[in-house]
Amino acid sequence: MRTSSSLPKSVVSLSMIIVTLFAFKFNVGYSDDTPPASILVTINNRLSNGEELVVDCKDQNRDLGVQKIPVNQDSIFKFTKLSSNEVYSCSFDWGNESHGFDIFEASRDTGSVFNWNIRESGPCGQADGGATKCYQWN
Repeated sequence: MRTSSSLPKSVVSLSMIIVTLFAFKFNVGYSDDTPPASILVTINNRLSNGEELVVDCKDQNRDLGVQKIPVNQDSIFKFTKLSSNEVYSCSFDWGNESHGFDIFEASRDTGSVFNWNIRESGPCGQADGGATKCYQWN
């Protein structure tokens, strides 16, 4: 026996669909700067002197360890962006040279796939296949 306070299943189902669509339409519960699930960074050794590039990258909580990259080769790392102020800093060493650069800064970098060419003059990066931009060492 149905009471006057119970609703047909179709009305309940329709109500749930409307609430879900409303949430997606207006991004209820989500912010516009929701970070991407993962970031992929490729570091290419483009030193013109043919030397091996020694790279050590880390953020506040994780050290990725030392990577030795032969000339014209690359090293790839992937991480999950957890905050809007995430930074991965790297040291770059070859011969008698030692430099530093923030290979990923959430406040500077948009996108999810980054390709960095490391040269004596500094790093040149490209995000998601866009234009290449070169930077000075830190």
